[in-house]
Amino acid sequence: PLQQREGMGDYKIAPFDTPLESVEAYLLNIYSHASYAALRSKRAEMRSANTALSGWDLAETLTSYSERGPEYVKSLHGIMRVNKLQHTDEATLADGEVYELYPKAN
Repeated sequence: PLQQREGMGDYKIAPFDTPLESVEAYLLNIYSHASYAALRSKRAEMRSANTALSGWDLAETLTSYSERGPEYVKSLHGIMRVNKLQHTDEATLADGEVYELYPKAN
């Protein structure tokens, strides 16, 4: 940002050459930073219980992702709801294949 917010340190917005690079950086952050231990724990708990992973439920652990805290999670849930993204929990990714996601008809 052109203007740093006082008390927030010297931060930058990372540039990425491709969308995939930004996703990889996001995943590295989520799966390594101490602030997101609750997400990793919840994910491990769901896998251990043989429960389907739920983006909705995992998003609830991201209160430390944004300084907005629970309001950030509320925004994520709103985006998921409006764009009907709950069914994407069932999506899989594989090298070399292209997937297009469309909202599920109600």
